[in-house]
Amino acid sequence: MTQSISVARWRAVHKLQTIRNRYASGSFEFEVADHAIDLVLSPDRPDNKFLVHNAMRDARSVLIRQKRRIADRGMYHLYGDDEEISPQIQQDETYLASQPPSVEAALGWRQEFEQLRARVSNDNRHAGRVIERWLAGDEICETGKVLKISSHYVKKLRKKIRETADQAVLEHGAA
Repeated sequence: MTQSISVARWRAVHKLQTIRNRYASGSFEFEVADHAIDLVLSPDRPDNKFLVHNAMRDARSVLIRQKRRIADRGMYHLYGDDEEISPQIQQDETYLASQPPSVEAALGWRQEFEQLRARVSNDNRHAGRVIERWLAGDEICETGKVLKISSHYVKKLRKKIRETADQAVLEHGAA
């Protein structure tokens, strides 16, 4: 049984084919556009004015994740010389954001966090616990319940923590 394709999907596929044809076969951009075409043709993807943009973004994320997984496992594609993550992919914002921080960066961040926690704890007895709960991912209402303080007060303390952190950044930048 054949399905008809909507006008929006047809235009999206045409635009993605145009984008794909600008690049050499096998290049990362070519593969992204090619995968984006498959995503656009999926009946699960909604038609909207951001169809091409969303498909390109999702295709880029999928391919970067796939290449990183292959590199992490020491596996290689059987169909090409794509054994390493190319420098072009390594410069991609999505790839960079998905990379874990180095040990040095994590230790530096933890040290700065502890300094901020100590700084806000000096100002208020609840602020140190609020920042810890915030780091743990608790919502404002959860933090309030755990600490037995109002949600409004948690919001006020978070605002104070942000201001203190901003001040610390300004002081660190001036030094």
